[in-house]
Amino acid sequence: MFIKSFLFSFFVLFSFVGKSNTTQEQVYYKCFRQFTQQPMPQDDIRFLRVRNQELTGREACLDLLSEASEISGVGIQSKIGQNVVNSFQKLHLSWFPNGRRFAGLISYMDSLFDNSMPAYYFTKNLLGDEIFSNIFTSNQNLKAIRDGGFYNYPTSTFPDGRVFLAGVPDNNNLVQTGQIIKIEEKASFKIEGPIGTASLSGLDIDPHLGGGVLGSTSYIFANGAAGLRRTSNGGEALLRAFTRDIFNQFLCRDIPVIRPGDEAPFVHKTRESHLAFRNGNSCMGCHASIDPMANVYRNIREQTITPEGENITNLNLARVDQRLRSNYLQVFDVDLNLPVNDQKEWPENDSNFHLRAPEGRLFFRNFDGVLINKSVGNLSELSRAILETDDVYACIASKYFNHLTGIQVNLDDLGSIHSARLSRKEITYRNKVIEWGRELRKNQSLKAMIGSMIESPAYLNPGTGGL
Repeated sequence: MFIKSFLFSFFVLFSFVGKSNTTQEQVYYKCFRQFTQQPMPQDDIRFLRVRNQELTGREACLDLLSEASEISGVGIQSKIGQNVVNSFQKLHLSWFPNGRRFAGLISYMDSLFDNSMPAYYFTKNLLGDEIFSNIFTSNQNLKAIRDGGFYNYPTSTFPDGRVFLAGVPDNNNLVQTGQIIKIEEKASFKIEGPIGTASLSGLDIDPHLGGGVLGSTSYIFANGAAGLRRTSNGGEALLRAFTRDIFNQFLCRDIPVIRPGDEAPFVHKTRESHLAFRNGNSCMGCHASIDPMANVYRNIREQTITPEGENITNLNLARVDQRLRSNYLQVFDVDLNLPVNDQKEWPENDSNFHLRAPEGRLFFRNFDGVLINKSVGNLSELSRAILETDDVYACIASKYFNHLTGIQVNLDDLGSIHSARLSRKEITYRNKVIEWGRELRKNQSLKAMIGSMIESPAYLNPGTGGL
């Protein structure tokens, strides 16, 4: 059967060679290969309907996506639907290169925190045809129901047979392996059973901080890295590397994201800060954007727990066998009765910084060169502030456009001295991607946006520059 499908696909591809017109059959043939990562079978009903002019290529491609529409419902029912899910989950996972932080390192971390979770938000949203903004406004972590077993989870830890986190007897929150059947919200994951102590019993080790994917535990663990092992003090200890990734992954920008001079109000006036980077305009060209955003993540740190329910610090972490420990995201309660810190947004070393309200700022130049300077009070407000820009929509549009055509689009502020000079073709593609992004902001449908891209001449002829 595979050989017949391969020969049929080769025949279809060969029949297109030499034709200058962009046929509907070509459109569907290409999207089938992209959406499923499989050769098209000779009896594919959609292709036959396209050939009989009963469907356009775009309609057939979107109908193909509907094979996976039950990803947030009853689950995927068909093999083609499974292939569609696998293809797009792989694409979305490639957007988060830090996602394998725990692989092969700490067995319990792989069992408790799914490295693939950030991609689930996009896969569920696209294939479930949900409102795009849900990716950034959800207050839930996500989990995948798969057809395999549980990932790397031991059957016992102690001689007496006790199991770490045995308070979850059905293992319903542990990471699963195999093919994705559906993606759904993940319930709270609380410590119970033999490791529950007076201070830890009932603790949710997998909290969601609000703000959709930006507040999901797995995204924070993957991007926070070593910075999470320190308590934020507003100065040296701050998750600034994390927020650099947010600009890159969701706004398609590399720091600096402001123009020279924009940082001036934040440079230490007397040049006497013990943090050298705050004394210089060049350094603050980056820190003026990433530090205020990092303030929003001040109330968290990574904590380690032993199977006996003991919290251990970074200093004595090495004494505990890594197979017998796990980490969780500790969330500090805000103390509104703390004395006011005069430095507020730019403290040098505030020992109470992690207990203060998570106020921050979104500060950057958008792709039109407009300075965005918006104060936010928490992570949910930061996500909503990002959604109020055209940049996040254009960024996501550029990622799908790159996948469909292989074309990379520059979304920098072209008025900045840091931006590259673009050719006429590059500007044409950039403008079209921005247009698709603005359509996405209005209609809130990733599926509709992909349909528009498939209809464009660039889909079949990416090298021509014609749109």
